[in-house]
Amino acid sequence: MRARHLSSEGANSAPRGLFEQSDLYGNERANYFKLLKAYRLNPEAALKACSWGAFQILGMNYSIAGDYGNVKEFVAEVCTSERIQLQILRQFIGQSLSLHQAVQDKDWDKIAFHYNGPKYAENHYQIKLKDAYEKL
Repeated sequence: MRARHLSSEGANSAPRGLFEQSDLYGNERANYFKLLKAYRLNPEAALKACSWGAFQILGMNYSIAGDYGNVKEFVAEVCTSERIQLQILRQFIGQSLSLHQAVQDKDWDKIAFHYNGPKYAENHYQIKLKDAYEKL
């Protein structure tokens, strides 16, 4: 993969330097270091900007994912176990009537739309959800 040089205005005001295109999402080690750097600048914003756990719930959604007073409580809870992550997912789905109904109906496009946003099809989330469900 070719490295690209960023100006301070590029890629959402990323700092100057080199990065690999794969660092944007796929490179977990690089993403962890980005989190650490962001955490030093603003811990709350850094935790809210990340997706957490097996179900990748965005930190900014901590208040609808359970009874959490702040994002740090949410992250600490997500890091305890997969069972807890499943409970958090259940709570998260239960807070949205549209998402809850889509899950009950097994409407993969609607689930992906409500869970991942309007550009879900670009990453084929609806197909991935359906395929994962059919493997159960």
